[in-house]
Amino acid sequence: MTGERITRAGLDALAEELEDRCGRLRGEIARRLEAARAAGDLLDNPAYKAAGAERDRNEERIAALRRILLNADGGEAVKDNTTRPE
Repeated sequence: MTGERITRAGLDALAEELEDRCGRLRGEIARRLEAARAAGDLLDNPAYKAAGAERDRNEERIAALRRILLNADGGEAVKDNTTRPE
């Protein structure tokens, strides 16, 4: 984000998105993955593959949001109290 400006309202919106993705959305994706696992063969399971791809996109966005917020806050760590699931 070098050279870009972001308003306080913009930062707040990004922080809210981060919180939602780390909490609610991660939980929903985990439930979909578990349901797909329970359905059987993971090699030929489109629901499992789709949920896994969604998890990957979500984690990529979480990483991007953390970078944006870290740089925008002058190098202070983002305090979202979340960790990446295994």
